Amino acid sequence: MAQPHKRRPRLADVARAAGVSVSTASRALNGYAEITAATRERIEQAAVRLGYRAHSTARSLRVGDVGMAVAVVDAESLNPAPGRVSYFWSRLLTDITMGLSEQHLALVTVIHDEAPALLGTLPYDVAMVLSTRIDLSHVVEALPFGVPLVTATGPSAPTRSHVSLGHDYAGAAKECLTTLANSGATKFAVLLPDIAHTHVEEFAAGAGEWFASQPGAGQVIRAQPDRLVPLVADLVAEGIDGLFCLLADGSDTYAALRAAGAEPGTDVHVVILSDGPVEALLDPPATTLELLPDESAKAVLDAVAAVLAGRRGHTVTPYRITERC
Repeated sequence: MAQPHKRRPRLADVARAAGVSVSTASRALNGYAEITAATRERIEQAAVRLGYRAHSTARSLRVGDVGMAVAVVDAESLNPAPGRVSYFWSRLLTDITMGLSEQHLALVTVIHDEAPALLGTLPYDVAMVLSTRIDLSHVVEALPFGVPLVTATGPSAPTRSHVSLGHDYAGAAKECLTTLANSGATKFAVLLPDIAHTHVEEFAAGAGEWFASQPGAGQVIRAQPDRLVPLVADLVAEGIDGLFCLLADGSDTYAALRAAGAEPGTDVHVVILSDGPVEALLDPPATTLELLPDESAKAVLDAVAAVLAGRRGHTVTPYRITERC
């Protein structure tokens, strides 16, 4: 005899188990601020216990509908300097959009600063918080209860299917400095953008650890992109001969070095953070740290599939150093 189909838990079941009204349960699970912390916790615990899921992915796939994914990104990553568009992020979002379409999901991109106001109102089946800003708690808290979550970093989400992913930025910084040392450099500088992002903190930490093993070898400097030229001039005057630059692309970095009277690749060995093709066309071609948008997009798509299946975990995405001079 066939077993009767088990009914999927409904919001009314959660409300009954928590001893609240359906509207209170709905508002608690969707992050409305007027619900007290104790009531919200009781409702969320009831939802977890019953296996209630707020999103509709399974139903959408059964009937052949197109679902929706939302990606939260930050403006400073998309446009790291005036007039400069990130090749990595442009390629990453394009590849994610194409990959999601194969999973019957359309992509809506939300800028980080607008996310708290929008995430509670948009209908979506999975959220990707791809911003690397240090404080993402207010973004995660704005997500409706039960929506599966992929993050590039950020707080734990114990009531959700959650996969975090990211590069080993500290390890990459150490490898870049080792590459410069192997090229003959002995006095180093690392130029980082002055923004509160986890990847910047990890680059700084990795460089600091590398410098600690070689006292007096170098310094980490955080600055705005418009400070590139005077900073490079000061560093050249101090005698640096190894530069790891995340503050500008290869063309601008080379121009700043030449304005200071130093020839890239000869007087100062350089590593640039870039996935763009322009660095290979410079004279001399620039050595680059590449975060590999194609492989990063695949990692994001795999993470989306994992959280939609109810899984949790962490993925380290690859990077590559291409030595050219």
